[in-house]
Amino acid sequence: AYEDPTYAEAIATIRSTGAILHLRWATPGIPVQPGNTHPFVRDGHAFAHNGSIWARHDMLGLIDPLPTLEGDSDSELYLLALLQRVRAHGFDDGLRATITDLTAELTPSSLNALLLGDGVLTALCCNVGDAGCPADARPDAPPEDLPGYYDLRVRHVGGATIVASSGWAEDAPWERVENGTALVLPAGGGTTRSLPIGRYPEAAESRATKKRFGGEL
Repeated sequence: AYEDPTYAEAIATIRSTGAILHLRWATPGIPVQPGNTHPFVRDGHAFAHNGSIWARHDMLGLIDPLPTLEGDSDSELYLLALLQRVRAHGFDDGLRATITDLTAELTPSSLNALLLGDGVLTALCCNVGDAGCPADARPDAPPEDLPGYYDLRVRHVGGATIVASSGWAEDAPWERVENGTALVLPAGGGTTRSLPIGRYPEAAESRATKKRFGGEL
């Protein structure tokens, strides 16, 4: 993306009170195609997810009714599950219900996500954390095996609030977002709200750690 002139032009010319930029590796086994590309857009919301949820087919039972899908990614199903619960329970309780349901039996590496819609940008920080990470990582260890890989950080600069999961510039301080928390940022400015949404239960953390470092469950 950094070498694409279209990307550079879009970044330089965008004018908005809220935006999502999502550059990520594709999840192995999921085709690289428009229907699987972040951000997903549904019902006036844009959504980007950093992580994987196993197994995707087990997520289908959490969405009723199941609308027509645009792709075959776990992240699209995460968005659909979230929107259904927000409609059913209200915004705050809907976020909490989503985290509870996705960690009850499934195995997510991370549920970190950005949701833009209804005048707010919401940054969800909920992940396996550093469980199982070696104290002294090998020099050739993949980034996803290192402590802090799933951290979210926030900074306030030039009248804007930025939430990011990597590429933290050193020219201004960043604050770590607490795991199990959502930051609700009003578009165009206003008071940021910190909302507890719940952390992985012990069983989900154990499954995710085993999947992360030990392969198949």
